[in-house]
Amino acid sequence: MKGGKGRRFAGVLILGVAAVPVVYSLNRGLWIALGLSAGYAAYRLALKGRLAAIVAIVMSLVLGIVIFLASPLSGIV
Repeated sequence: MKGGKGRRFAGVLILGVAAVPVVYSLNRGLWIALGLSAGYAAYRLALKGRLAAIVAIVMSLVLGIVIFLASPLSGIV
């Protein structure tokens, strides 16, 4: 992989900041596209045998559901 730890940290930070407007968006098309993208990524990773990456995707999904249910966002949606 290209880039060092600083670049990866910056990528995660930018992804976190970019998630804020996505969370507050009620755009169903955006949410469907994100779900399909995650499903396709899991499928491609499964074909390559990358079990750890698939577990990370599933854990992210579970964490997202828990945060959704525990936050006021569930009332908005």
